[in-house]
Amino acid sequence: MLISSSSSLVLFTLLLPAMWLPLPAAGYGPGLSFIGLPWRVVPFPMFELQSKLCARLLSGRATLPSAAEMAAWVQQHKKQLADAGQPLSYSHHLDYKQLDYHAWLAGTCGRDVPRVPGWRAVVLHAYWLWRWLLLVGLGLERVNSS
Repeated sequence: MLISSSSSLVLFTLLLPAMWLPLPAAGYGPGLSFIGLPWRVVPFPMFELQSKLCARLLSGRATLPSAAEMAAWVQQHKKQLADAGQPLSYSHHLDYKQLDYHAWLAGTCGRDVPRVPGWRAVVLHAYWLWRWLLLVGLGLERVNSS
């Protein structure tokens, strides 16, 4: 955890690079999970799925991959951030990757948890295309080749 302060404001920025898919923080304490860390997302559906998965993990109705698999994912994610020139604070920046994360959350919860509705994916893809065309067309955002 990094703590920075300016005047009377103390800002806690959680950089949990050892955390696997912004969810259960296995090395930080039994049953400790962080809901709502991802940003540039549609928050409430994602947080609902995160909460369902946490409840199922705590009750034993769901399991995570092995510690080795999760550690490998963390290392791969760090490398992707470094290769893209992004700081570790982008660890929880999902944006267009959120649909894959939604699918993983729902799949890990079990068959009875609904997947992302098709209409939401269409709306999100239309928004991302519009934003990309606008920002790149105006030269306001650098496009990564990844």
